[in-house]
Amino acid sequence: MVSDPGVTEQLRAAAALLLQPPDERTLSILQSAAGTRLDPGEARQDFYDTFCIPQSGRYIPPYRHVLLRARELSDYWHFPPPRYNGGDGLIPWYETIGFDVSRLNTDVLLTGPNRPLDHLGYLLAFLSAVARSSDENAELSELGSTFVAEFLGEWSRLYVSLLSRADSVYLHLVADALNEALDKVNEYFPPQAIKSTEDMQKKTSKVAAN
Repeated sequence: MVSDPGVTEQLRAAAALLLQPPDERTLSILQSAAGTRLDPGEARQDFYDTFCIPQSGRYIPPYRHVLLRARELSDYWHFPPPRYNGGDGLIPWYETIGFDVSRLNTDVLLTGPNRPLDHLGYLLAFLSAVARSSDENAELSELGSTFVAEFLGEWSRLYVSLLSRADSVYLHLVADALNEALDKVNEYFPPQAIKSTEDMQKKTSKVAAN
């Protein structure tokens, strides 16, 4: 498979929506897609309240291990607390291509030594790196498909659905962009026979993620 710069950029941009507060360029792109003006201050507050601050009352945890155990009771969603090691199963996958979450451009509130590695933004950034390098190593497309089958599923769509229910035009637009990115993930990395991480590491040479 030859890498597709469009896919790489779409997944990188989708990851950034979850990892960085909206800047002027991001707001401009979202506004043109929606045909409506976004207030920069409100959009930034929505970002911090929803993606960064658990005590905000609007926080929706973007972690796989949390969403898998989320429960809806009496029209309210209840989320277990994130575990710092909740995404440690992703370490060997990230190491396969030299992917390091600490090198991502991430808001300071989302950095730190004990952040779970199964943040949806990290997963999308990882797949962007896989897509970018797939023309250098043909086995990476297979790795991407296996990774998607194991780690991206209904929980990611639930997360997007929860964002779309928020009282925020900005979050609705983020949800739309994430839905489109997840559709592209399924198109670019179609299902294949599941292989173990060890098998994938044996077949895949190390490619540094820039």
